[in-house]
Amino acid sequence: MDSSCLGVLMQARGTLTIDGGSLALRNPSVAARRLLTLADVEHLLQVDADPRARIQLIDSAVATTIRALERTRIYQELTMS
Repeated sequence: MDSSCLGVLMQARGTLTIDGGSLALRNPSVAARRLLTLADVEHLLQVDADPRARIQLIDSAVATTIRALERTRIYQELTMS
């Protein structure tokens, strides 16, 4: 996450809040949280750092990777036969 990304987030937040909405960052990285703090905007964005949500994202990524590896193995078996 860099300053241009931060600008996009702040612009999106402005647009959403005008329309009565809000913007939440779900599980931002440590670096992203550091940037928000340094830019003094962390109070403007709702940050959801629920560790359970991070675990669910990791579990989902692992499951996707396992399925892709399984498809690759099956493809290789079929093409080598």
